[in-house]
Amino acid sequence: MIPAPIRDFVDHREFRTGLSIGTALAAVGLAIKLVAADRRRRIIPGAGLLIAIGFVAGVRRAPRLPTSVAVGLALLAAGGLAAGRLSRRHPGRAFAGIVLAMPGTLVLAAHIHVPPVHASNKAPWIAPFVVASIVVCAPLVADFDRRFADRGWPLLLYAISVVGVFFTVPDTERALVLLGVSLPMILLGWPFTFASLGFGGSYAAVGVLVWVSATEGRGRHTAIIGGIACLGLIVIEPAARLLRRGRATVFEGLSRSRWMVPPIATLHLVLVFVASRVAGIRRVMGLTVAVVVVELVLAIVALTLADPPFGTVSKDRDRAGR
Repeated sequence: MIPAPIRDFVDHREFRTGLSIGTALAAVGLAIKLVAADRRRRIIPGAGLLIAIGFVAGVRRAPRLPTSVAVGLALLAAGGLAAGRLSRRHPGRAFAGIVLAMPGTLVLAAHIHVPPVHASNKAPWIAPFVVASIVVCAPLVADFDRRFADRGWPLLLYAISVVGVFFTVPDTERALVLLGVSLPMILLGWPFTFASLGFGGSYAAVGVLVWVSATEGRGRHTAIIGGIACLGLIVIEPAARLLRRGRATVFEGLSRSRWMVPPIATLHLVLVFVASRVAGIRRVMGLTVAVVVVELVLAIVALTLADPPFGTVSKDRDRAGR
């Protein structure tokens, strides 16, 4: 017997399509890692791009996907790659990341109306909210991936976020494809780390998640907010570091053992659960916004105030700042 929550998606053609494509792309990622010319590079920074490519390919085989959405994701990936080249020494790298994410974001936001919605479901705030979410969250996710890629956290946490989106949005065709593509990518990050999202991949992966939340959540607008809030720890930790003026958070003082991943994933799952099953399923917009804001603020404040164990993060901080 398959548990009901799992049966909710494994029985659907869209999920199986995404899973087959995601498995094939994960194998491609592993092959690239094994045959990479630069043997000194321990981690391949391209899994996020594989997720975006898999989503586009999977949706074209299942639900409809406008060509312009693929263009938007490509522009986002290009913006992320450019931001990655600036990140080590550019004094305005945070602002540069926002600017570089804008072209692809505007293309994606212009096509969140496909398929057509009824006039009663239209909401003028959705497109600006999508733009703001991507341009703010994409650089944060890229920064999280840069700091913790070698620990295997980003790919696993991103997949958990996608699970949260699936259980939030009322329409699930595209969410099922993204879920199927994302799950095999976990094996590139944990228990052994072969790949990370990468800068370009982080931007594209955030664009996919936000676009899916917006398009699949139109039937219940609170699901759009809840779905995007499922990014959880991946954006909260970098935001807390910004408030700490670049100083490391408590997570950088944790053990680098791969067995540290389950408790980190559990913490992220709690945040995703609140965003998905507490906030995202409400019918009252004000209540959803209040729950999400309280959750995010409390988590950011906790990380801002908590100092890492003494003497454990200097090397991490120095490496990340190079």
